[in-house]
Amino acid sequence: MEEVKVTRKYQITIPKEIRMKLGIKIGDNLLLKKEENGIFIQVPTKISDPSQFLWNLTKKPIDIDAVKLVEESWDLNISVEVLKDIRDELRELRLLYEQLVEKFIPTEKPTLEEEKAIEEKDEIVNEKELMKID
Repeated sequence: MEEVKVTRKYQITIPKEIRMKLGIKIGDNLLLKKEENGIFIQVPTKISDPSQFLWNLTKKPIDIDAVKLVEESWDLNISVEVLKDIRDELRELRLLYEQLVEKFIPTEKPTLEEEKAIEEKDEIVNEKELMKID
């Protein structure tokens, strides 16, 4: 375990040996998690091919024939079992998506300044939409 000093701007320097082993470079983002007895710092997994990563999230292949689902939806006699299967597959995909977001996209609450800027931008967009004449 290494000991580091917190500067007056609440910054720390990660020791070179640790930076080198973990491949941390200037500008990299790190994940911080408050734990019972301290802070856990994690280097996020770098995804070189996001689409390939998403396809590999499931333990088993998901066999969905979108054309068949659409064609079946046109038929008013879709069985309850088919609808249940579709619902279950969509739930599974939603859960996988939520896990991905939770793991790789850190969420932070915006600062008051950021919230104000967002609100102002929304007001401007809404005003422009109101001024639009069809």
